[in-house]
Amino acid sequence: MKHLALALLLAATACSKKSDAPAGDKAAAAGDVADVDCEKMTTHTVEVLIKDALKDKSEAEVKQATEAMKSKHGEMVKACESEKGTKKLTHKQYDCLLAAPTMKELAACVVPS
Repeated sequence: MKHLALALLLAATACSKKSDAPAGDKAAAAGDVADVDCEKMTTHTVEVLIKDALKDKSEAEVKQATEAMKSKHGEMVKACESEKGTKKLTHKQYDCLLAAPTMKELAACVVPS
């Protein structure tokens, strides 16, 4: 269930990642913080994981991973919600996360370049 652990880690990272803006960045200082919809972001993250990371797996493996992620979905949303008040995503990061079609692009959204 390596992929489930990756999904949980990615969702937690996405929800808890502080702004990637360098110190003094005017956009971050001006409050460029997204109002994160944790349900939407978690659902998209799981969909991307299933489509991208599990694309070469057997139907049985995909079904098993999908069921495992569905059972953890509420937990992932709650973890995201609990972090919203203290750790932020910029609008750019959040929009990037929701548009990312692959795990690589999803991860790049929250990792400073």
